[in-house]
Parts: sequence; C-alpha cells; structure tokens
Amino acid sequence: MNVVIDVKPYYQGKSIAYCNRSLNTIPGGYHSNFRKKESGPPIYFVRGKKGRLWDMDGNEYLDLYAKSGAMFLGHSNPQYKKIFFQPETFMAADYVSHSVKAAETVLKHFDGFDMIRFCLSGNEAVQNVLRLARAYTGKNKFIRFQGHFHGTADNVLGGITKDSCSYTPVSDEENDIFYTKGRAEGILQNQSFLLPWNDICVLKKVVEKYKNEIAAVIMEPINLNGGGIMPRKDYLQQVREICSKNHILLIFDEVITGIRMGLGGAQKELGIRPDIIILGKALGGGYLPVSAFIAPHKIMDEYKTYRVVHGGTFNAYPLSMLAITAVYDILEHDEKNTFHKLQKKSTELHKIFIELSKKVGLPLVIQGPATCSSYHVSEKELTSYEEMDQKIKTKNAVLKNCLQKYGILTAYTSRIYTNITLSDCDIDFFEKRAYAALKDTEIILERLKRGKDF
Repeated sequence: MNVVIDVKPYYQGKSIAYCNRSLNTIPGGYHSNFRKKESGPPIYFVRGKKGRLWDMDGNEYLDLYAKSGAMFLGHSNPQYKKIFFQPETFMAADYVSHSVKAAETVLKHFDGFDMIRFCLSGNEAVQNVLRLARAYTGKNKFIRFQGHFHGTADNVLGGITKDSCSYTPVSDEENDIFYTKGRAEGILQNQSFLLPWNDICVLKKVVEKYKNEIAAVIMEPINLNGGGIMPRKDYLQQVREICSKNHILLIFDEVITGIRMGLGGAQKELGIRPDIIILGKALGGGYLPVSAFIAPHKIMDEYKTYRVVHGGTFNAYPLSMLAITAVYDILEHDEKNTFHKLQKKSTELHKIFIELSKKVGLPLVIQGPATCSSYHVSEKELTSYEEMDQKIKTKNAVLKNCLQKYGILTAYTSRIYTNITLSDCDIDFFEKRAYAALKDTEIILERLKRGKDF
C-alpha cells in the first residue's frame, strides 16, 4: 500500500458564505437539528454522479453518506432518471395505475406479506404502524430499544430508563441526546417501555409482567443507529417466539436495511419473519420521498373494514410509484451479482480503512452489514449500544470531520453507506485521502487527551 502524504484539505469559502446567508431564513442554517451535533457549517453541493459529489467551490467528494443511506443507486443513474421525463406521471389523483404495479413489485420479494400501504416518510409509517398494532391487538403500549431510531415523533424519540429492574417508566431528561422541549407531557411513560437490545432476559421479564398491555415490539433487526450492532445468536428467533406466544406484533423497522441488505430486506437475510415491516429511504431511489409498510391480510384488514384510519394527500403519488418500480427494475436485472459485487467492494474499502488506521496508530473497528456499516475509534467491536459512550462518540465525530475535510463523506453517527456504483476508482480515491484524515484525527485526539477534554 502506497500511502499518500501530500493531500491538502479542502477550502470551502463559497459554502461558508452561503451558510451565512442561510442564517437569515433557516433556523441555525440547518433543516435538521441532528446535523449540527457532529460537524461544522454545511457543505452545499451543486452536482453528483455515481459515487461522487462536487461542492460550490469545485471540490470533489466520495459520497459514503448517500443521504443517510437513501442514495443506493448512486447519483444521476440514467435508467432511474427516465421517470422524470414522462409528463403524464406528474398528475395528481387519488388512484393511479402505477400504484398497483409498485405494490406487486415490492411484495413479491417478501414471502408471507400480502399487502402494502405507501406513505411519504419513515416517521409517518412508524406512527401508522403503531396505531395499526394497537387496533389489531386491543392493547396500548409498545416496547422499543435503546439505540434504535424510529423517527422524531414525541412517543419514539429518545428517553431514559432509570429503573434497571423493570425498565419503566421512560423519562425525558436534558442529558439525553434526543431531549427536546415541547414534547407532550407523559407520552413516553404512557406509551412505551425502553429496553436494552440483545438482552432476551430483560425482554422476557417485561413481557411477562406487562403482556396484557403490550401491543407491539418495534426494533431495527440490526441496530444500525446504535453503532452497527448485530443481533446475538438466536436473539431474534426468541423475540419472535415471545411475541407470538403473547399476542404481540413484532415490527421490523427496515427503513435503512430494507433494500440495502437485499430486495427482501434484513428479515430475509436473517431468516426471521416479523408481523409488519417498515420500508423507506432507498425505496424511492434517494431522489423522491416515499415509505411503505407491509403485513399479512389478517393485520391489514383493519384498514379494509375502516376500523383504522390511514390517509395522506400524497400517499402513492404517481412519481414515487414509478420511482419504486425503477429501483427494483435496476436491482432485479442482475440482483445476485449486483449485491455480491457491492459487498465485495465495500469489504475491500473497509480493509483499506483498517490498514491505514494501523499505519497511523489509531485504533479502528468497522462492524455491521457491508453496505451499511459503522466505524468506531475503538480497540474492539461494540456489542451493545451502551458501550458507545461519549468518548467513542467524540472520537468518531473527530474522524468524520477529518474525512470530510479531505473529500470523504460519511454519515452521521459514523456510518458508511456504499452504493451500487462503488468502483475501483472510488476505492483508490478513498485510499489516497483516508491516511491524511486519519493522521489529522490522531493529532487532534492526542491534543484532546493532553488537555483532558475526554
């Protein structure tokens, strides 16, 4: 490996000026309060192609951020872009022919799931699914897990459990990373239990005590938002059995993993069938907002009988339906080879990242699925969300910012999202720049250590 040491950090004068202009009209200059936590002023991009982006100053980036994983096809995919040149698709009507084809296209990859409803965002899909679960079971509460993310609605955003025996109630406190003023009072305590994930004993204990109150268990089948934590052996199977035994619906939030791990989602790869699956992000190709949830007839019949309400002006809007069909057409064309090639290239990039970190003397681990992995400045892989303490978060944030400074974009909370256009040239681009970023990270962390900032 030939280490390149003369790479210069990018200058972003135009982006900084544009950010200052944005402060007049956009609160804080951001459209998401999560963005500011890990980085400086936003970079404004003007164009993209395949796995690359260019900013206002002409700097070129390798995009391993991929709009939080949504951009799975890469930028400006020519086959995908054809949907924008069909004028008849820009109509707005309650019922359009494209929706049935999109529904059939998605469902054929999920055995045992008969029906689908389309929404606009993962946030929206989660809330509708929780309502559906309450209606179907006749119970009110749900179980969720520390480090898993299901949107920004009051009842699922953050929270802290103080009682290590019962893991209830959930409280809203300022030391929580997702603390927010304005949350409806008591909503966390009244609606959910917040448990440690991968601990089947805790789940059994809580379900045994509160099974008559619990309508659903919702989780990421792989804890990507909590650091790329894989489920322990037999954990998901045991959760499945507990839910089935106690008339509790098991919900997999596959907003991230739904297409990235394969067209049948993580549930197919892991061999565990939940009752409801939530899809989003890459489902619409990264350009258009769309989400969905799927379930068997017996659950979705709650809508058929009008016992449960689900609505939205832009549900199944024509362009999003064409987008879904286009995404699947592209990936189905050579599905096995496409995913195999991406996993191989992604693993190659990870290996180079680890080798370069060793040369610098910076501890680094990469974990989780190849196409949506997490990196941590740590001596060993994390086995639970609780292990990702503030020290590791700080180190990860420093590395993310240094990578960005040298033209490598990664996602917030230290994730690497590759796309199907990942090439040898992209890997070479990464290899030539990552060493400088790692070296800068090591220097900054050493200064912080000497200053005892962490």
